[in-house]
Amino acid sequence: MKDSKQRSSQRQKHASALISKGRRKVNTLFSKIKTKLSHSMPWLNNWFNHQDKDQNRTFVDQFSAKPLTFKLNAFLEALKSLVLYGISIGLIMFALGLGIGAGYFAALMKEEPVPSYQVLKQQLDNTDQAAGLYFAKNTKFGAIKTDLSRTPVSINEMSPYLTDAIVATEDEDFYKHQGVVPKALLRAVISDLTGFGSQTGGSTLTQQLIKMQVLTSQVTFKRKATEVLLALRVDKYFTKKEILQDYLNIATLGRNNKGQNVAGVQEAAQGLFGKDAKNLTLAEAAYIAGLPQSPSVYTPYDQDGTLKDPEYLKYGLDRKNTVLFRMYRDHRITKAEYQAAKKVDLTSEFQAKAEPESTSKRYGYVYNLLESQATDIMTKQLANEANVSTQKLNSSPTLYKQYETKATELLSTKGYQIHSTIDKDIYDSMQEIVKQEGSSFGPTYQDTTTDPITGLQSVGDTPVQNGSVLLDNRTGKVISFVGGRDFSLKQTNYMLTKRSPGSTIKPLLVYGPAIDQKLIGSKTMLADFKTNFKTYAPTDYGNTIQNKFIPADKALAQSLNIPTVNLYNKLRKTTNPATYMDKMGIHLSDDEYSQLGLALGGPKMGLACSPKQVPLQHLPMKANTLMLT
Repeated sequence: MKDSKQRSSQRQKHASALISKGRRKVNTLFSKIKTKLSHSMPWLNNWFNHQDKDQNRTFVDQFSAKPLTFKLNAFLEALKSLVLYGISIGLIMFALGLGIGAGYFAALMKEEPVPSYQVLKQQLDNTDQAAGLYFAKNTKFGAIKTDLSRTPVSINEMSPYLTDAIVATEDEDFYKHQGVVPKALLRAVISDLTGFGSQTGGSTLTQQLIKMQVLTSQVTFKRKATEVLLALRVDKYFTKKEILQDYLNIATLGRNNKGQNVAGVQEAAQGLFGKDAKNLTLAEAAYIAGLPQSPSVYTPYDQDGTLKDPEYLKYGLDRKNTVLFRMYRDHRITKAEYQAAKKVDLTSEFQAKAEPESTSKRYGYVYNLLESQATDIMTKQLANEANVSTQKLNSSPTLYKQYETKATELLSTKGYQIHSTIDKDIYDSMQEIVKQEGSSFGPTYQDTTTDPITGLQSVGDTPVQNGSVLLDNRTGKVISFVGGRDFSLKQTNYMLTKRSPGSTIKPLLVYGPAIDQKLIGSKTMLADFKTNFKTYAPTDYGNTIQNKFIPADKALAQSLNIPTVNLYNKLRKTTNPATYMDKMGIHLSDDEYSQLGLALGGPKMGLACSPKQVPLQHLPMKANTLMLT
């Protein structure tokens, strides 16, 4: 009993000591606060000096004497007030940030056109991504070559396992949201602003579809805002089934067993497992559904179509198991199906390496011509949009290559239509005539070529070639042309090559202008005698000089050289032949015009038979269309 009283007395002494200590700390804190406030706000000095110090001391003493529960309640009330103040400030800041964000979004979208249903449907359904090539009258004959294989199919021709796997892996709330997930979007924005967290989250299947089919992949706030706006509109216009079908037909899915890049589940199913998308098993569907996240890493094939080594093949197989787990977690498959599919060894099911089919170009000359012209047009348009002048672009090979690379990518991925004015029927007829009459063009020569890779030389037959063009004289458009004898043997387009025009230049440069200038008539007699112009002595073909006067029409018909040179020498003293040649799109230098040999077809750089030495000109059209004339 005595010990109990002693312990109680000790506790009271200890409590009194703690209270006294607390009182001193409170007094000290109050003094410091008063001093700081007095320094920062001098007018408070008078107020503090006029306070009754006894009253302050009395208040502290009374508070110290209060029970512990009272002090605890006071502390909790103060803490509650601080929390409420913090929440209020947070809500105000959140509302302010939300308002600023909404205003910024509205500013970005102010001038953004709202696409119609028809425009969006055309863009989303466009699985022929490579630019299409057309003859006149909207006759399609091919597309720009691309290493991306794609075969679109209806969603009804896809395995249900595949659609479930894609949704469970890429967008588990696909059937619930309206194109975007605000929470994920906010998380992505915060991540972009702060640099913390995942840098790839926040995109639904709808947003990914918009990014691949409508927009570019550049990372800007405006593009992201446009993506959100279009995703909301797409979800409003189209059913979930339509959106999912478009996504599954255009998603890039690695490589096939031929080393070709593939897009769309049908090509992936054929290239990996040799079957249609509708016949995929659960394990196969899960493997394909895992590819979009990182196609180059998870694809089972190398660039040459050979199967990857087991250590690299493992990444795709592990990804397949991740997809299966997500399907099981979302109750899309049973536990038994999940465990059975995990055990499937897909390595034995992958297709063996195969060689890609050779793609022969029946219209090879037309293909090369349209591709090069379209690429050049697109290159200059991209540079122009970036405020780069054509002069600056052409003067810098590095700069031109930069925009040319972008142009090639657009033509290979954005579904442009390249229309030409070349008439297919006339083109086919001209090629047939060349084929039939080729033997009359001249003898076949032996030509030695050197392989650029091996350095080995080989000897082969080289037939006399032909290059010609048919123009509309009124508009200047190209109706048809002949590029060469056989594209499979030689791909040079002789319509474009610069070669000496030979005697074909005589009526253009000499006889036509001379008649127009009234120097001669068709029967004017021209001298065909041996002539020497100091440093130049022309002669007729085979050195068979007529040594007589010849009528102008016969001199031209027989392509006699000496009368032509004499006439040109006279003509250039009375007029400038360049005025005639320039009108025909043939531009030569003053030095070339000063050479008498020009009358016989000898310009330094040669000429091309195409109009204005530029084979095709363009008329930009809307809706991803280039018109080549």
